[in-house]
Amino acid sequence: MSFSGYGPQAKAMMFATILQGVGGSFFWFLFTLYLGELMYSPGAIGIILMIMGFTSTLPLLPAGYLGDRFGRKIMIVTGLTMTVISPFIVIFGQGFLFLCIGATLWGLGGSFYGPAFLALMSEKVTERRRKYLFSLQSFGGMISGACTILIAGFTPRFLSGILDISILDGYKTTFAIAAFFLLLEYPIVMSLDEKKKEKLVLRVFAKGCQGPKQKTKRSPPPIPWKTIVLLCLPMALLGIGAGLIVPFFQLYFVWRFNTPVEILGILFSITQFFWGISYLIMPYVSDRIGSVKAISIVQTLAIVALIGIPISPSFHFVAMMYIIRMVSMNSAWPILQSYSIGRVPKEHSSFTLSATNFSFNVPKGLTPGIGGYIYEYNLELPFFICAAFYIVATILFFVSFRGSDDLGSSNEDDDEGEQAVRSEDE
Repeated sequence: MSFSGYGPQAKAMMFATILQGVGGSFFWFLFTLYLGELMYSPGAIGIILMIMGFTSTLPLLPAGYLGDRFGRKIMIVTGLTMTVISPFIVIFGQGFLFLCIGATLWGLGGSFYGPAFLALMSEKVTERRRKYLFSLQSFGGMISGACTILIAGFTPRFLSGILDISILDGYKTTFAIAAFFLLLEYPIVMSLDEKKKEKLVLRVFAKGCQGPKQKTKRSPPPIPWKTIVLLCLPMALLGIGAGLIVPFFQLYFVWRFNTPVEILGILFSITQFFWGISYLIMPYVSDRIGSVKAISIVQTLAIVALIGIPISPSFHFVAMMYIIRMVSMNSAWPILQSYSIGRVPKEHSSFTLSATNFSFNVPKGLTPGIGGYIYEYNLELPFFICAAFYIVATILFFVSFRGSDDLGSSNEDDDEGEQAVRSEDE
């Protein structure tokens, strides 16, 4: 197993991921800080972030189902279009309502784009190599995001100075740059090939019949609801905790340490860099000890770092704990996605990814509305609440799947299958 040898279609999707990482990082990193510059209260910011998170969740299940049945490519284009429009709504709209509309379109776009993109990418490799491609794709997105965030921290003030505009207009100009990079994805996405949906047909011959073959339709395999529920429950608990802290991290450093945006850009860029590196390491760890154990170990490390954030008065220690928390908690996502797909029939891969994302994003989308008001009274309490949910989620996942880890799994036809996939890709 390795990170090399993919066909041109897989490589094209990797390049699309880089463009998505650049455009997406310009917007998401600065959007929360932009709300702070507009002098909205933590409670109001929490409502906007809640809307963004909630709308990134509502269409996940129907979008995944539609992608499986009618094509992933059309869902990718639809989601990309929404994310391109979103920054322009924020740029040209005035007031709280337009910020909510922009946040809504950004959330909807992500819910259409993400699961369909991964499901289409999974067609480009065999099952055993999928975790490597997913990890490489995540690495590309994270490293491009890291470089972007480093620049983004300086961009609004820099543009404000050279263009002689306000700092708010500096943010808006940066959002236009984000939309430009997202627009560059269209030619790549339109060039992708998608496998035709398999006709679920069995050819049957009557005994002694010499005439034309008769066709009998058969249904796709049933949805494995028990497995999907067991995958979704820990995700829901993780989402509850994440929604209390993750959307507020930029502002948390501002509220607690009055950290300049430029320093935040450097900190978040360093985090994204190590985060991306972790994506390359995790598949090897997973192959050695199993996906379930690997996921559980890194989540435990993240919980320890999370508790360290509110108990330290030092910015540098908090920054280090932030890096450890973000890298360790998120390093396992590609492995978890690959493991989840491997637990269900391929006909339900998009639906499974949508279901797990749905379970994570619904509570993550709702809890910022609560978290914003908690921060108004206590900056530390959300971290302890989050840690409690993370502990329960990690235990639940490990207990549910420790008996079905993928350590030592093999596929005798993997090399032959990989060659076939690459031939189709080329």
